[in-house]
Amino acid sequence: QNMGTAASRPSAEAVLERAFSTSEARLLARNFGVVAAISPHTQGRFTLHDMLSLHSCMPPALGHAAFNIVLSSCESECAAEGEVDYDALIHALGRARDCLRTPGFDPLAVLQAAAATKVRTPGWEEALGSVLEMVRSEPLRWLREASEESGYPKEMAWLADTEAAAAVLQSGVPSPKDTALLRAAATVLCSALEAMWLIDLRLLARMPELADGAVSHLLEPEAVRRLNGALPPRYRERWRLLYSSGRDGLSYSRLVKLCVGRAPCIVALRESGGRVLGGFSSHPLALSPKFYGDFSCFVFSLSGASAAPRIFRASGDNHNFVYMNAQKEQLPNGIAFGGQLDSRFFGLWLRADMESGRSDADSATYHNEQLAASAEFGIESVEVWAVAEDPPPPEWEQEGEGGVRSKQHAEAAAFAQLAGIGSNYADQAAPPVEDDGEE
Repeated sequence: QNMGTAASRPSAEAVLERAFSTSEARLLARNFGVVAAISPHTQGRFTLHDMLSLHSCMPPALGHAAFNIVLSSCESECAAEGEVDYDALIHALGRARDCLRTPGFDPLAVLQAAAATKVRTPGWEEALGSVLEMVRSEPLRWLREASEESGYPKEMAWLADTEAAAAVLQSGVPSPKDTALLRAAATVLCSALEAMWLIDLRLLARMPELADGAVSHLLEPEAVRRLNGALPPRYRERWRLLYSSGRDGLSYSRLVKLCVGRAPCIVALRESGGRVLGGFSSHPLALSPKFYGDFSCFVFSLSGASAAPRIFRASGDNHNFVYMNAQKEQLPNGIAFGGQLDSRFFGLWLRADMESGRSDADSATYHNEQLAASAEFGIESVEVWAVAEDPPPPEWEQEGEGGVRSKQHAEAAAFAQLAGIGSNYADQAAPPVEDDGEE
């Protein structure tokens, strides 16, 4: 089985008729249209960025490997630009399905395509080794989550063999000389590639419930829908407005009090150039001298009211996902996504003065474009939306037996309140920030 191009090959329609059912063929055509429409600059084609923008939980390394497999099937000139057309996608998926259906298939072609290398070229063993190590850990977790939470069709070919292939992978470290382990790795990769495309991608971008009738004054409904689809599946049900500068004032201390320690959230702001920028924090906002978060974090920008958000996902180059701090002399103050603390170089930085911000192009964390119209910008308004429920208060704060709010401690609590030291869980989540003007 050759995952690359050939001098003469059947049409995409012939591949669809041979390898896929009529309903699957319709779904693939529709999904290609969804992804190809993301970027206005690549008509009839899509890029790695476009493909990953609709798969929020996919590890970056897995996404790169899957895209390389598709790109290896591209015969048109757009391949040199890192763009894939419909013909290449269908041929890559057809070959992936053939591999899943053929017990004795040659796995090396699949793995070479995923590693973007060829046998006996300089560095090929190292590149192949990186792909093999990634396949051992990342795809199966994503496949399971995709199957359970995103509604992948149960009749898909990969479901039957992927668990068995994963078990083989765990039995040893794959090497270019171990055919059984190579075949297991290729099976998992082909399964992931097929799973990416045989779900209705429109289902990954549904509108969440906006709690308590809240309305965003920064994000149009279509932008909310698109951003919601970019979130991990468990966060796509309900958004809650934690902070709004229109309601709460353009105050960093107020933002800290209302948002720190609450829930994973989307931070959005309108800058003076008219764009809406923001980022998703997979962890509740927290005042910390270090970055936190995980690979589901992203930054985004919208250049117009009707524009789809440009989403820049974690690249995998570092773990500098989200940062937040206040009232520090030696560290940046405010909220930042991606970049470096020492150099004050950030994919997005909302300064603690709530008057200005900065976006630097191509942070290593997100490989983002400059999100704002200019690197330095003024801030007009800010919103923070929680995409999950708040964690429960610690056990000692609860009303049950033994907690400080239980009946047995009622008298002590009343006395403490009179003394001005009453317990307040929400207040304890965020220490007071008195000076909004500090950077």
